[in-house]
Amino acid sequence: MTSFYLDLAHARVKSYSAVSNKAGAVLKIELSICDPLRLGMVLEALAEAQRDQNKPAPAPRNRTVAAPPKPLLLTDDRARR
Repeated sequence: MTSFYLDLAHARVKSYSAVSNKAGAVLKIELSICDPLRLGMVLEALAEAQRDQNKPAPAPRNRTVAAPPKPLLLTDDRARR
C-alpha cells in the first residue's frame, strides 16, 4: 500500500467533495500549491501510488509437493563372512 505525506504549510485546500454509492466512494481534492518543487513532489507521490495500483497481481506459485525420498536399502553382510 502506498501512502504519501502532504505538508499543508505549502499547499492550500481550495475545495473537496465526495460521492459514494454501492460500488465505493470517490474523493476529489483540489489543492493550490505555489512552490514548483512541492508540486513536483506531490505529483511524483501520486504517480507512484498509481503505478503500484496498476501492477499486476503476482501469479500464484505452482507448489508441487516433492515425492518422499526412497528408503535406503540396507543389507546385512555379517552373515556372508
